[in-house]
Amino acid sequence: MELKDLEGVITRAKKEFHLDGIVTGALYSKYQSERIQKICSKLGLRCYSPLWHVSQAFEMRWVAQELEAVIGAIAALGLKKELLGKRIDGGLIDRLLALHKKYGINVAGEGGEFESLVLDGPMFRKRIVIEDYELKMSDENTGRMLVKRAVMVNKK
Repeated sequence: MELKDLEGVITRAKKEFHLDGIVTGALYSKYQSERIQKICSKLGLRCYSPLWHVSQAFEMRWVAQELEAVIGAIAALGLKKELLGKRIDGGLIDRLLALHKKYGINVAGEGGEFESLVLDGPMFRKRIVIEDYELKMSDENTGRMLVKRAVMVNKK
């Protein structure tokens, strides 16, 4: 169903915005890359993956430098509740690299190990401030940050 939904959204966007192609953020995931390329091919769109085979650590350090992002969900061995809501920064990346060595997780979360939530970036006119959230855990390595209230504020 997920791919059918994605295809539907891309089909609508192609019509509404007269798209010629799609840019993906895939690094190493053949699963992501192949499926998006298949949808693009079916719809007559070009598929561009500028980050293909860029180092996971390099990409995450760029994220930490350019964006304000937090861990919004976890789903992998070694990832614990205390990571939920943590800002992606150098210390967190070092921790993810250690978990990669120990458990083989994808440092960029590309295999679904974690999801991130971007709160601010250079392309945003306003930043998101989370005012209230709840942590929901399914087991010791699987959980999510449920945002209950957030506001958009002007940048200084």
